Amino acid sequence: MSSTYAEPLERLNGVLDELAAISPEFRTSHERREFLLGVARAKARIVATEMRVLAASDDIAEETGERSSASWLARHAREAHETVRRHAVLAAALGSRWTRTADALGAGDLNLAQARVIVEALDALPDELGDDLVVKAEAYLVEQATVFGPRELRHLGRGVLEHLAPEVADETEYQLLLAEEQRAQAATRLSFTPRGDGSTDLHARIPDHVANRLRTYLDAYTSPRHTPLGDVDALPTGRRRGEAVPGGGGGDTDPESRVSRSRVTITLVVVPPWSGSPVSGTFSRKATNASPRRRATGSWSTSPSGVWRGEV
Repeated sequence: MSSTYAEPLERLNGVLDELAAISPEFRTSHERREFLLGVARAKARIVATEMRVLAASDDIAEETGERSSASWLARHAREAHETVRRHAVLAAALGSRWTRTADALGAGDLNLAQARVIVEALDALPDELGDDLVVKAEAYLVEQATVFGPRELRHLGRGVLEHLAPEVADETEYQLLLAEEQRAQAATRLSFTPRGDGSTDLHARIPDHVANRLRTYLDAYTSPRHTPLGDVDALPTGRRRGEAVPGGGGGDTDPESRVSRSRVTITLVVVPPWSGSPVSGTFSRKATNASPRRRATGSWSTSPSGVWRGEV
């Protein structure tokens, strides 16, 4: 053990021995509260010191032949590799950029979970954001960490840009939504796997807005507030939604069929926004009238006879 760290670690272990020798059963409630809060602060400081050393220990991997210093530490400290790896990533972020957060963690003003949430929120800020706003965002979150825990900090982190610069936040949110939509479109899939018993498994990955519309249309059919469906009402929700799919319960395979037991006229159209070819799920009144660019505008209307129609 290095002589630089040997003496402080020895004193630290001596203090821990003293604390362990105190019987909590004979301490007052005030003393135990004082101890628990003090230990929480000390743990944060120890973790901060550990990560600061870990971030400066790339040479350990070179000397030992391990993939990284985190791998070496996980092996010899018998820790979970993923846990130590995440510590190393956080340590690098704290040491290279988010120094205010690192200082607060080192002083015991933050705990590890709070520091991780703050760094994740700051890393998610747009790259083109000015340095002055980035500094203000970090200062704001570190300040709020004296009041709020990790869960509340996560919500504050998501809205930090809107709090500090609303005009920038609107454009940033718009770009994030566009990127999210593009990722969802690229991941859209629809597959059919015959089971060989007269049924077919359908597996789909579709954008959230398409899934929400699909759920709305199917749940409108299965809702008990409308015309009773007899035995269908007693089925589980998933089964009722299956019955609502055109042809699912009535045996009619026409894509523009009327589900006999509820008089709901819906058409399953699988059309992504970038193509006229059917590959994703949505609903339209008529397949021939469905526009691939008219999405997220579905609505329900009713005729005088009480027939509900889902339209795009």
